[in-house]
Amino acid sequence: MGPASICPPPCHTAILTHLCGLIAAGNADNVFSGLEGVARVLITPRIAALPFCELGVRAILRVPKPIEVPTYTETLGGILSKRRTDLGLTRIQAARALGVCWKSLMWWERDERVPAANCYPVIISFLGYEPWPTPISLSEQLRAERLRRGLSIKAASRSLGVDEGTFGRWESCAWKPQARSSPAIKRFLTG
Repeated sequence: MGPASICPPPCHTAILTHLCGLIAAGNADNVFSGLEGVARVLITPRIAALPFCELGVRAILRVPKPIEVPTYTETLGGILSKRRTDLGLTRIQAARALGVCWKSLMWWERDERVPAANCYPVIISFLGYEPWPTPISLSEQLRAERLRRGLSIKAASRSLGVDEGTFGRWESCAWKPQARSSPAIKRFLTG
């Protein structure tokens, strides 16, 4: 027989269309459970072997991805997501602009991971503003300046000439700097 024998009969085409409709409606679990004799589930639930003829034809059931409706919050992730969609950029395009991989941006937008300190100068540039409230206390000012410069706590403490733990405690408000550290802190904050 020629190639025409591989084409599915109309009844199987209707079954395939029905299956795709069920999967698109979110009923993928129920679809394959009742298909004994009509389709055999292979390794993944989206591939089924349908008995269109003696040879059988493997059909890949493609379902469009559901559209994610972004929700915006006042978190860094929400701010990044809103800016990206306002600019009309895909996550991949925005990630390129930020100099990171798209998965990093995805985790940031979901607020599941926090950007490394060295990413903040580019994030500030991308947003056009600093994504935190105006720093008031000394600890907030230290943290804001450190992130503006893209410095880790270790690098910031080196630039001040203090121990890493000391700087971390100043930034977390656990310790207050002594008077002898004030000139170095002023130099750090004024850039």
